[in-house]
Amino acid sequence: MNWKRVRDCLCLCWAASLWLSMTAGCNHQDQISHYQVPHPKPPHRVLGAIVPHGDRGWFFKLSGSNDLVAAQAAAFTKFIQSIHFDAGEEANPQWQLPEGWKQTRGGDMRFATIEIPADGKPLELSVIGLPSQGKPEALLPNLNRWRGQIGLAPISAEQLATKTNRFEVAGATATLVNWAGKVGQTAPMAAPFASGAPSVAPPDGDSDNSHTLTYDAPATWKSGELTVSRGGISLRRAAAFTIGEGSHQAEITVTSLPAATGATLPNVNRWRRQIGLKPLSQAELDDETTTIKINGDEQAAYFRLVGPEQAVLGVISMHGGMAWFTKLQGPHDVAVEHEAEFKRFVESIRY
Repeated sequence: MNWKRVRDCLCLCWAASLWLSMTAGCNHQDQISHYQVPHPKPPHRVLGAIVPHGDRGWFFKLSGSNDLVAAQAAAFTKFIQSIHFDAGEEANPQWQLPEGWKQTRGGDMRFATIEIPADGKPLELSVIGLPSQGKPEALLPNLNRWRGQIGLAPISAEQLATKTNRFEVAGATATLVNWAGKVGQTAPMAAPFASGAPSVAPPDGDSDNSHTLTYDAPATWKSGELTVSRGGISLRRAAAFTIGEGSHQAEITVTSLPAATGATLPNVNRWRRQIGLKPLSQAELDDETTTIKINGDEQAAYFRLVGPEQAVLGVISMHGGMAWFTKLQGPHDVAVEHEAEFKRFVESIRY
């Protein structure tokens, strides 16, 4: 017997058997475990200040990546300390921008947006002024809203002294915060809430848009964005449309907010600033205000504001404890052309 040949055959069989067992094992999917490693949420920081002036509260907020925002802490504090107001409780804030900072136009809710250079995309500092938010009792709910946005627990009134910095700005006590947390799955917030309102909105959106709204919109109007976000604040609209094309495009929106935000003078003057018009006094506003029917036979204030390039057609009404803002904004020729359509749309609205 040739033992060398027998030995070679046995080795070959053993190797083949080992290979088959290995490849067979790889075909059993139930023997392979898959693991998904969760990615931790990155640290997030908020630099914010609340400056009361008259009946209004002015909200200055810078949020974003922890490292990028933390690097702006000294400049942010210096910026807040530079704020001043002209005479009168309805005066708007003025300030001195740190080097490299750039002020741009605001938006629906904003008085101004300030861009701050950073690695990659610039940071945005939002400036919002809202009526009835300058009162002491409105401070804590708004601070806790900011804390909730970065996953921090709410604080009590007794903790204000240790969790915030307070100093004099333009003859009033400003509150400054510098908080780090992590962005959670909080519901979008429309704006600083009035005192006594909940600090977190329901999961499906803002409570102010939970009302049923019906209307008749022209078939030529295109659906617009129902949710918009700017500088960490998300605004949920009850309805949104666009008309026109390209640079000749206007937007129609219906938005509801807590009733405390529905004062006509500050809102109309905010709209006027957006289109390059000077603010009005209460007496001047009364002379320019007309009315329009909404929700059947209810009367609402109607405003027709025409600026050098843009125009605003706006309606402010109160219903169900909420302030409702129905607005068309765009090039003045587009606004004038579609004003009759807009009025019919307003008159068709039912809550």
